[in-house]
Amino acid sequence: MTLPLKTRSILQDRAELINIALKLKENNLSPGCSGNISMLTDDGQKILITPTGLDYKLLKKEDLVLLSLDGNEVEGRNGPSSEWRFHCALYARRKNIKAVIHTHSVHATAVACLHEEIPPIHYHVALCGDKIPLAGYHMYGTQELSNLILEKIGDYNGLLMANHGALAVGNSLENAYTVIEAIEFVSTLYLKAKVAGTLKILSQREIEQVRDRFQQIGY
Repeated sequence: MTLPLKTRSILQDRAELINIALKLKENNLSPGCSGNISMLTDDGQKILITPTGLDYKLLKKEDLVLLSLDGNEVEGRNGPSSEWRFHCALYARRKNIKAVIHTHSVHATAVACLHEEIPPIHYHVALCGDKIPLAGYHMYGTQELSNLILEKIGDYNGLLMANHGALAVGNSLENAYTVIEAIEFVSTLYLKAKVAGTLKILSQREIEQVRDRFQQIGY
């Protein structure tokens, strides 16, 4: 269970982040050294983020990097993920975001390579919003990519990144993990359904009903 921000310690933050990193690896959502994870610290002024170029299986608590919200390194023996810009920008833009997860999972990345958004083909889309939007391509780690993600995510809880991967945000690491897992699940359905026949889409009213229900349980 995720502890309330005011009762968490930095050691608990580090342990929780590594636990989520290992879940991503175990469930094939983060191949190789790809992807990155961050969470807001208890004071709301810093973020804890995974380092660049390190496989999650090898990750230790002391490998995680502490950054200020403007991206300055506060503590860490490694450099932060090259994607730190959009992590910091998301926390600054939306105060309800407490965690960010970015992956290169196979099916979500495949849809992103098609440059397609995912409409509400399944009610799990509602974990993101009324669709799973798409941010166009920019080189990883750039300010241009960060700016575009900030523009395209709006109030959504996740999106696809063209020719790159997927991104999820949440009010806890567990919620962000639930969203990133749902994006991969729905992406798999989307690819299979497109091959099998014509997609049947949930109506706006149907997806809003699900969104309302999800919000009642904390998503």
